[in-house]
Amino acid sequence: MGRIRRNWGVGVAGAAMVMATVAACDPVDGLSSSNVSVSTDQLATKALKQEHVEVQWLSCSATEDRKDPKVDCVGRTNDQRKISVKGDVTRQSNLKCVQGHLTALVEGRTVFDVHGLGAC
Repeated sequence: MGRIRRNWGVGVAGAAMVMATVAACDPVDGLSSSNVSVSTDQLATKALKQEHVEVQWLSCSATEDRKDPKVDCVGRTNDQRKISVKGDVTRQSNLKCVQGHLTALVEGRTVFDVHGLGAC
């Protein structure tokens, strides 16, 4: 019986340590360059596909400015046209939503110019 309690206590302490570690890595406002770039990449790809753009690949990067990160994405369509997605991000939420001002161009043609992507 004592062994079960001791293991349970270690489990709770271990879980608390993991949660504290994860929380310590997340910036206060939730805008890290990696979160912004991954979220924008996935949501922009989805938005482009909804606009009937056949995305072969898209790669996004974001600046380290946690108050107003800028995102810059480049990619190609299946027929090798250039894709560009650029803008400012003011909020992002766990791969579900990116808010800010984002513009997508395919070979110079504006595909979308929005203030949010995803389920905001």
